[in-house]
Amino acid sequence: MSNNSLKKLKEDAAPNAALPTGSKVEVVKLGRKPKPESEKANKPITLKFTQAEFDKISKKAGMINKATLLKKLLLDETDLLK
Repeated sequence: MSNNSLKKLKEDAAPNAALPTGSKVEVVKLGRKPKPESEKANKPITLKFTQAEFDKISKKAGMINKATLLKKLLLDETDLLK
């Protein structure tokens, strides 16, 4: 048999196909747990800004998403959402 034969690969894969009958396969969920429904932020608000205001927000945000910056400022520097 040559070194490039696929026969050995097929033989190695065969035992995986024959699982014992009646055996249970445990399902493992990956990733983090979902948040409770009460903690999910899924209600959007649309805001419009002038070009000058938008430029100031963009400059302050830098690499951060603009909406993330505005929400953080609302949470940390005002008592609006407390």
